[in-house]
Amino acid sequence: MSTNTKIRTLLLTILMLTLVMLGSLAVYADDDTEPAQEENKTLYAMKVNGQQLAFVSSEEEGWAILEDVANKLLPAGSTLTDWNVAEAGDITFEEITSGPLMAGADDAEAASDTILGMVKSEESPLTITIKSDKFNTKKTKIRIKFKYTKKLYDFQFKLKKKGRKGKIRTRYALTSVNGVVQSKEKMETETVDKGEKRVILTGRKKTPKNLTIKGFKKYKKKVEKLTKKKWGNIMLGLKLTQWSKQFVGNPYKVGGKSLLHGIDCVQFVRALYKHFGIHLPENRFKLAKAGRRISYKNARAGDVVFFGLHPAIYLGNGMIISSKRKSGITISRIGHRKFTQIRRIR
Repeated sequence: MSTNTKIRTLLLTILMLTLVMLGSLAVYADDDTEPAQEENKTLYAMKVNGQQLAFVSSEEEGWAILEDVANKLLPAGSTLTDWNVAEAGDITFEEITSGPLMAGADDAEAASDTILGMVKSEESPLTITIKSDKFNTKKTKIRIKFKYTKKLYDFQFKLKKKGRKGKIRTRYALTSVNGVVQSKEKMETETVDKGEKRVILTGRKKTPKNLTIKGFKKYKKKVEKLTKKKWGNIMLGLKLTQWSKQFVGNPYKVGGKSLLHGIDCVQFVRALYKHFGIHLPENRFKLAKAGRRISYKNARAGDVVFFGLHPAIYLGNGMIISSKRKSGITISRIGHRKFTQIRRIR
């Protein structure tokens, strides 16, 4: 590159730099905006008895903050119904002008937390009385409804419908001061859910009404106790007769002892009682003297009915089960032939 060319390039570069600097100065000259400064605004110093509580943007906001404090002081699970400040007449709002150092002084949430801390202190400048409602829901007890049926004895009970607990709700009016409950008054109680009664089938015609499950258990034990006193171990007879029915149709066999493959009338009665731990005489004459004699009127399931020396088991309701020579193990009516005696083993 020649010397003249170098000189021209240098001059051109200097010229361009000069133009850039002049442009910057022109832009700065046109921009007469001063640096932004935070505008002063009006605040209010909320005070009680001369003691400052917080800075707020308006008197309305001050009272809104106090209500927020009241909500924060609510007893757990309750709903605010009313509140008041004992020193309400002494609360003042003094107008002031904020400066740069007071930025954020009107933060409502911060003011609420500050006042809350004051109220919870031992020397609170405020006394905030709060009225609130609290609801307590409880489940009700299931009640018993008896339903009569001829299929059961008067001492038997059978569940038909389980039932369901209901719900009741009670309203309590609470009064608290600075977050501490001072009184709790029970107001009205209402039924939220009636629930459903438990239905019990029974052969008893006269039964108590409105029993709870606990009351029913006591009543049932009482009935069982009276039944055992009058009828003996009647539950044994019921279990025995129920178990015996599974063998209906199995064959008869002279001297046989198998409930499945062949059994005679005496061994049939003995086998049923043996299953429940009771051993009866194998001789039919001795069997006819076992236990005690009772009348047909007082007969119950499990009693042994004799037709001469032919024994059968009484099922109740005029029916018997026995092992017969021609038909095997059969259920029939007791009146098909005249019985000679009925004996209760236990």
